[in-house]
Amino acid sequence: MKAKEYVEQFSQILQIVNEKSWSENVNKTEVALAILRELGKDRRMEIMRKEREQAKEQPATEKQKQYMDDLDIVYSENITKEEASEEIERALSGKSK
Repeated sequence: MKAKEYVEQFSQILQIVNEKSWSENVNKTEVALAILRELGKDRRMEIMRKEREQAKEQPATEKQKQYMDDLDIVYSENITKEEASEEIERALSGKSK
């Protein structure tokens, strides 16, 4: 987001905060800033979630394939990162029993 967008969003939040009834000792500007920070965290978390979802569908890394070879796991050539992780976890949990 650009600075102008943040200022606009802050203004909107402050307007909503000002419409609410608060005790006298509440700093409405601080409340609005805290909400703006939380919204920023939410945006970053959403970006990270999308990146993780996309990464799951990517081909398994060479390290994953090498580790699966070390664990004697049979896998297809087009195995994804997510599938490789699941296979590795399954193999490791089976060995610990």
